[in-house]
Amino acid sequence: MVRIHPHSLALGLALLALAGADLAAVQMQDVRLISPINGKPFSALVVPMTGAARIEDDTTLADMGADDDGCRHSSGINEYDYYIATCPYSYFSALSVEWDTRDSRNGRFLGEISPEVKAWVDKEFNSDRQLERENAFKLADRQAKATGQLPPEHEGFVMSQQAIPLHRKYFNALKCYEKRGARSAVLAKIALTGSWALRVGFDQPISSDQLAGGIQEINDRIARHISDGDTFDLKKWTEVYGRIFSKPEVKTNEAILIAGLVYHGFLVRAGEHQQANDVLDRLHARFEKISQGVELLESLVRERRESYRRYRTLTELAATKFIEAIRQEEFSRPRLPEVLLVVAESLRRTDRLADAAQWYLCLGQMAETQPKLRADIRAEGKAPSVEAPYLLQLGWIADQQLARLAELGVTVADVPQGGYAPLLNAILFEGFGNPEFKNPAWKPIKDATQKECLMILNQVGKSVLEYKLRLGDWPSSLDDMWMRDLVRDRNLYNRFHCPVSGEELLYDRQSGEVAQRTALLCTPTAIPTSQGPRFGAYLANDQVVWSEQPIKPGQVVAK
Repeated sequence: MVRIHPHSLALGLALLALAGADLAAVQMQDVRLISPINGKPFSALVVPMTGAARIEDDTTLADMGADDDGCRHSSGINEYDYYIATCPYSYFSALSVEWDTRDSRNGRFLGEISPEVKAWVDKEFNSDRQLERENAFKLADRQAKATGQLPPEHEGFVMSQQAIPLHRKYFNALKCYEKRGARSAVLAKIALTGSWALRVGFDQPISSDQLAGGIQEINDRIARHISDGDTFDLKKWTEVYGRIFSKPEVKTNEAILIAGLVYHGFLVRAGEHQQANDVLDRLHARFEKISQGVELLESLVRERRESYRRYRTLTELAATKFIEAIRQEEFSRPRLPEVLLVVAESLRRTDRLADAAQWYLCLGQMAETQPKLRADIRAEGKAPSVEAPYLLQLGWIADQQLARLAELGVTVADVPQGGYAPLLNAILFEGFGNPEFKNPAWKPIKDATQKECLMILNQVGKSVLEYKLRLGDWPSSLDDMWMRDLVRDRNLYNRFHCPVSGEELLYDRQSGEVAQRTALLCTPTAIPTSQGPRFGAYLANDQVVWSEQPIKPGQVVAK
């Protein structure tokens, strides 16, 4: 398998910028966050943004490897546990980067929550919150008694972030973002990260004194397979645990459970859905025949089956939302290859093999992934090196997966077929994702108000200034900001069209430094205002002005 660069499949969303953070190397920050629903404070563990930025290229977090879709596995902490913060008083959930954590004692929420959303939160999550708070309280009470500590008071008991089920945090976040009007790309990325969180969770060891003997039995078996200097090899350890579980090489029920659950987790990583289900079925069948002494083992199998169901639900949702986002052109052309791979992987991992094949095929045929060079490498009996271009590596993954699907009997034509064919062929042959592509299904918003026009001028103008600040030059066009990811989704800006007239905003590339009152972009026509028809313009001093006379880009506007 080609080793994917640590940048692999970076989520590309500012709110998810921590997705590559090495939590083993970065000090976690315990912060006090303020609930935007009720103003109450609660504690959470987050990754400082500065720490995340320092380790973007660090590989130590993935000491257990990274999957083809970018999910990173570590023998230590699960990085995906810390991206969502959930208010324990309301169960409102959001990405932790939506809180200002620069002041660890006053983490105010940076987003806007309407009264309607607040009322909805109070009703939507109340039952789940009360039930899970009660379960968390009982567990805390038992633990306090077992360790000789004072038991918690029921009335003042507040769940910690760790006590809130991880799947609940992600599912609630998805509901909250959808209610707040988040676009499909945001929902897709949260669903994908949630599925990764559960997938990585299958790697985490089970802690129970009742399983100590089984763990020791397994350790004795695997010791013979470990050599000094070994690095983690998923294929090797999947085969090792598969043999231990299948023969079985171990005798006790506890050891068989441990071997089975580890084997199941490795199969899930590989995307082998049928085999993963078979492991859980065999464990259930074994313990069902035993009348006594396996209650804990049965409950752990049930928990794993339910967690796997939730994992599949999140993975299916990720595929659905990514496809919606692609159709709506929320991703620019440079971002499409990695998104195509995520969709293909999500479809494959949910057993939609024929559909997955079409997405792998499209990815492998995109010119950006260099299909001719890959064919030449294959003809020489070689594989791309670690230093090979990133997009070529993505194409190579597509080739490998298509070959595996063909072995399973999936038929693949020369070009994409089926329900996704119009979209995938538009990507391959019509330049979909480029500014020049004209989607007949898209129409600009028009007949809006002056207030909405001002908002578009202000947002687009600020992006132009940010481009100049970050890249040292002016954008060649407004679409250039989209292609370079300075504007993540041009749909938010009406694709750089005036929301009143529906015509494209006027923009000309400037040269060097400009006067403070230089017009950077303008409305093409006068729009209705309370003072009569006016032309709008965004100036280099971060102001929007209105004029009775037309304003052209580059014009210095008098006060």
